Amino acid sequence: MGKLKGAADGVPFKKGDARINRKGRPVKIRGLDELLRDVLDEDTVNGLQAMHAVLLALRAKALKGDTRASELLLDRKYGKQKTLSEIDLTSQLSDTDIDKICDRILNRQQ
Repeated sequence: MGKLKGAADGVPFKKGDARINRKGRPVKIRGLDELLRDVLDEDTVNGLQAMHAVLLALRAKALKGDTRASELLLDRKYGKQKTLSEIDLTSQLSDTDIDKICDRILNRQQ
């Protein structure tokens, strides 16, 4: 098994290292899920559920050009888009195709 590396600096962890999170992931606030459910299921003044009103407000911001609001809505609807580093191009290319691409890159760098 390989050595574990610190996330920030790439240096391996050692026994007693101050970077190690000894307490683990913070505990979730007790009852938060139920509280959110109660708050978002409440009716608003105009008869809409609070969650519906929140989504409508988020949509209005997105339509006015708020990119963060757009990103939140699109990610929830369609899932987060993969970044280029997450896409495995080798599974879609043959060995011959990969060799050609590598040759082109190497020839351009010389």
